[in-house]
Amino acid sequence: MNRVVSEQLDAITPRSLPPRDRQGPARALFIHGNILGFRTVGRLLTDYCAQRDDLDAVHVHLHWPTWMRVLGKAAPVRTRGWDMTHERFLYLWAPVMRRWFRGPLDLGRFDVVHILTQGNARAMLWAKPRYPHVKWAVNIDATAVQHIREFGFSRIPKGVYVAQERKIFAAADLIATRNAWAAESLRDDYGVPDEKIHVASNSVPIPSAHRWDGRERETSDRCRIVFVGAWRRKGGDLLLRAHQERFADRAELHVFSKTRPDRSAKNVVWHGLVPREELMERWLPSMDVFVLPSRDDMLPWAALEACAAGLPVVASAVGAIPRLVVPGETGYLCEPESWTSLAEAMAPLVDDAAARERLGRAAREFVRAHHDPDVTYPNLLARIARLADEG
Repeated sequence: MNRVVSEQLDAITPRSLPPRDRQGPARALFIHGNILGFRTVGRLLTDYCAQRDDLDAVHVHLHWPTWMRVLGKAAPVRTRGWDMTHERFLYLWAPVMRRWFRGPLDLGRFDVVHILTQGNARAMLWAKPRYPHVKWAVNIDATAVQHIREFGFSRIPKGVYVAQERKIFAAADLIATRNAWAAESLRDDYGVPDEKIHVASNSVPIPSAHRWDGRERETSDRCRIVFVGAWRRKGGDLLLRAHQERFADRAELHVFSKTRPDRSAKNVVWHGLVPREELMERWLPSMDVFVLPSRDDMLPWAALEACAAGLPVVASAVGAIPRLVVPGETGYLCEPESWTSLAEAMAPLVDDAAARERLGRAAREFVRAHHDPDVTYPNLLARIARLADEG
């Protein structure tokens, strides 16, 4: 059950928290990040926790105060980590959360704390020796070593984060990873034992509306390619070039993003941002191929949702994407930062409607089998409840 769900600490009082002496189910505190995909994970954990009788849960959804946004602001250009924005937030959140643990979020009233993500977990190093009865779970989607090795971040500034991660991972009683790729790094790069790792991959419900549901929708005699996401980071510029150079005469490109860099591009429809429900119910099921040539990514929600909507996916071979996009089965992979490699990966689908259907149907079934939230989140919450009982 959920005792408290709050975005404002002012609304939390000692009377609203679990009793100081445990009298029933495990007393659990969930601290959720509230940006990007973290918001989705926090919402799903909150929703599934409401259905359980083995957890007495308090959920706090973090919001960055204005002063923290200013002090942690990222550089406007790619710096390979030299702007140290992740490191700044790691240190900025720690004293804030220490005050919470001494005040409104009295740790004496909890058996287990789940923190999303390691960037918010440095306060755990202060709290663990002071509250030895509390068990700690940290939820991550990647490690700093992976940022260095796969995304080109510099080892020198990232070394600060890696050192803190080693302390956090060693102190945590459980580390939940949102993909198997991050779990491999915990084992191989940080020496975390398997018994401390729980893979809870990003998961999405299978929508009733999908590409092959037989409903009448707007269509085209050209292949309809769709892009959803932050323009530069997700490789929108690479996709636009590949489309204009190779496919502009025989494929439409539909872009759902804040950015609209080229109003003169041929056969490109700029939709801007639309509500998620509209995207899932109207637009994705009317498309043919989803393309996401990200420069760095883990296991993107947009790609999962596209697969669930019955679309084959063409994406960069970065992060955990190769665990979702299986070449020739659910889509095709391309090299990051290469529009020519992207065009080659798109080509087998642009002109072959039968291949699009075959891979799209397989992608939908892959998500159903491996990314079912009705399996992922109950399993993680059961693990957290068991962890609390170990204390």
